[in-house]
Amino acid sequence: MNSTPDKSKSKVYHYTSPEGLYSILENRTLRFTDCQFLNDKSEAMYIRNPLRRVLGELGDQIKPEMKEVIEDLFDENYKTEPLSPSYQEQILSISAENARYYIFCLSEGRDLLNMWNYYVKNGNYQGYNLCFTNYQLVKCLEQISLSNMRVFYGQVLYTYKEQADALQRMLLERNNEYLHLVSLTRDKESSLEMVRGQVTDYINDYKLFYKDDSFSGEKEYRFVIKLPNNYVIQEDKGLKMGFAIKNGIFTPCCDLKLNPTETINSITIAPIMEKELAEKGLRRFLKMNNYNPKISIEASSIPIRY
Repeated sequence: MNSTPDKSKSKVYHYTSPEGLYSILENRTLRFTDCQFLNDKSEAMYIRNPLRRVLGELGDQIKPEMKEVIEDLFDENYKTEPLSPSYQEQILSISAENARYYIFCLSEGRDLLNMWNYYVKNGNYQGYNLCFTNYQLVKCLEQISLSNMRVFYGQVLYTYKEQADALQRMLLERNNEYLHLVSLTRDKESSLEMVRGQVTDYINDYKLFYKDDSFSGEKEYRFVIKLPNNYVIQEDKGLKMGFAIKNGIFTPCCDLKLNPTETINSITIAPIMEKELAEKGLRRFLKMNNYNPKISIEASSIPIRY
């Protein structure tokens, strides 16, 4: 998980339907969907499970008053409401209560059967994936000059060890910060409130990178854009706010402009699709729309007959 420029050249893949691929290529945009409208509505709450467990395991390494404050964050309202904003977020006018999180989901796996399985239609695999590098996507986001926009990206954490390592690191750092503030100010209450806000910020901003291990086969990598709830972004800024219809629901989203010539590396066709015909049609579309001829088109290597 990161919020700083990533120079990594590692490849990530966005699996999508034929209609989704057409929309990306035709409009030259990538769609980020409001996290409230994800398929798994419980995933934003998942982080409380490993966090509570880690708090118990750290024992007296965390001051009792700090542990109590963190436990209190997860009251009965957490299932339906965001955590209360911290002092820092109130100053920035982009608190969790006044912000929306938009997600673009990818995978680190180029040819995963369980990802293709989302695109089976009438018994036939009908899907594609686009290959990017982390750095190319970060560069697209860096073109947007909005002072009150934040971007987070990184691997989704599935195993308890991965989650515990990240949470322990965060909690111990915040505990040290609390002790340092108390030593400077002699004011436990305000120091505790400051650190509580920092923990709240972490939970609100990074909770979307914690998922149950049963989803680990997806090898998911996410980009998250955090924006003020009432922000209206002009298209010429690189982001366009709007709605899409998904399962009959008006779903808030924002579309990121991209330079396909510099961003898309390759496109992979799902297994048992009519590969030869699919490739010919896609190549003609790319050529007619002046796409980079170096974009390779590959077929899944998964051996499926039907």
